Amino acid sequence: MKNRNPLTLRAGSVQQPYSSALLRAAEDKFIKRLFGADATVFGKTGEALKSIENRLGWLHIASDMKPRLAELDSFASSVIDGGIRHALVLGMGGSSLAPEMFSRMFGPRSGLESLRIMDTTDPAAIRSMLDTIDVSQTLFIIASKSGKTIETMSHARFFFDLVSKANVPNPGSRFVAITDEGSDLEKFALDRKFRRVFLNPADIGGRYSALSYFGLLPAAFSGANLTEIVDRAIDAEKACAVENNDDNSAFQLGALWAVAAERGIDKLTIIASDSLRPLVPWIEQLVAESTGKEGNGVIPIESEPLGAPGEYGTDRMFMFLSLAGELSAQFTDLESAIRESETPSVSITFKSLSDIGFELFRQEAATATAGYVMGINPFDEPNVSESKENTAKILANFEESGSFPHPKIITAWDGLEVTELGDAAHYDENELDSPARTLKRFATGLRKGSYVAILNYFGQTEETERALENLRRTIRNKFGIATLRGYGPRFLHSIGQLYKGGPAIGHFIVLTHSDQEQIKIPEAKYSFNQLIAAQSIGDTESLVKRNLPTLMINCATDPASDISTLASQIDKCFKNLHDSSMQAVEKRQKAFS
Repeated sequence: MKNRNPLTLRAGSVQQPYSSALLRAAEDKFIKRLFGADATVFGKTGEALKSIENRLGWLHIASDMKPRLAELDSFASSVIDGGIRHALVLGMGGSSLAPEMFSRMFGPRSGLESLRIMDTTDPAAIRSMLDTIDVSQTLFIIASKSGKTIETMSHARFFFDLVSKANVPNPGSRFVAITDEGSDLEKFALDRKFRRVFLNPADIGGRYSALSYFGLLPAAFSGANLTEIVDRAIDAEKACAVENNDDNSAFQLGALWAVAAERGIDKLTIIASDSLRPLVPWIEQLVAESTGKEGNGVIPIESEPLGAPGEYGTDRMFMFLSLAGELSAQFTDLESAIRESETPSVSITFKSLSDIGFELFRQEAATATAGYVMGINPFDEPNVSESKENTAKILANFEESGSFPHPKIITAWDGLEVTELGDAAHYDENELDSPARTLKRFATGLRKGSYVAILNYFGQTEETERALENLRRTIRNKFGIATLRGYGPRFLHSIGQLYKGGPAIGHFIVLTHSDQEQIKIPEAKYSFNQLIAAQSIGDTESLVKRNLPTLMINCATDPASDISTLASQIDKCFKNLHDSSMQAVEKRQKAFS
């Protein structure tokens, strides 16, 4: 067996419970039972047990896909040889994050101009995509396990209508589907004579599907070497099935996450060198959606600005991902400081980008292990449906009455409009007459171990990312807490499960952008801008229902500019906190020295 992606683990302050967890699992024969597809190892009964039994196909999917790689390669070649110049994946959550990772990591396959992913209902993002691709020369890969995902099916109808209007002979020849047998998407594809329908094994959940058709078909349109990647994944299948705890890095990794999280060290801060950053969002959704339930959860921190060692709180554990020979001084300095402290941490080194196959499987096995140690079902998502149901009610009411909800603006400053949907509806008037009072009321209750999540219902751009990086740095340095960010509706299919089902320690800033172009959805009475508005309202209602501190703000001008304004307001509002915060930083820095 080839030694891939060497892992160095340091349990630090949780060494004793970590060792105990390894011992208990050995006595329980966890690894043998997991790889024997014994669902009872997760301690569930009844319907929960049945759901686990139907979600273990990922354990051998790499080996199953190996004989199908030549077919995928041939299919991609035939598509490109036929004149296709763009490939666009339409999917959400597990159906989009692995394709996005392959696209960002390897770029488009030779002969293609672009390989892109559409996992937003933001009208501006849809318009930008239309300005970038020629729909008559695009292959649309529609990916949905259930075939009922509202965003994906709205995209499918929208782009099929566009291709039909572009006078393309046999519009269905520009479309393929990835789905489960018997799904609504399979029927949709057959009715419209899609070029091909790839039926995925039904016993794989979305976030564990990266090594199935959901990940590998889009990857065939990238510059990735699928044979090398799948061979590495098969190596991982064997390595992670080793029953000796000392030789099983996946089991060690998941056990460390779990025991640390159970002791309040639950912020899994993932720091990657440049080439491996596309992997981090995929890990985020895998870990968050799998462990964030029953009031528990490993909270992955993705794309947070890199800081000095003392800028991180004691609720952090770290995972460093690096490609051999690709390290910055700031990366190595932080890794060295963490290694010398009692902070739990892991370092993983890739020898080549093709080693991604090994890591995809190891992270899946580690996540399943974390669920076992924490006593939860790592394969369900019990709180994801609530926001979807809230959205569906809003849209159904609109279709029936023609009335669409518009949250009332109750205070505003510099392009930021605070709405009544959220905690602000219960603030006193004197708490709403200035940004400082509003923000101070919102921050009440922030403490060691809390986090702030910024949830954005508009498209992800370089400008918004830079503004969010500054906002996150400001919050971290003011309060000494972790920050997360997500783009809706994308995060609703991933880390949104953790926000609602995990530890109730989050404060949420929901950012919307109402000044949007109207783009109609064929066969629906609502448009994309109404769909994303309904999703923002539906999910905010779920957060508020759980009494989670939530501030909903509409960006009345440009989102990136308004995010920068919010960062400035927080900086001004908490000036008096700066000195004490810096003292806390200095205290933490001494602990690392």
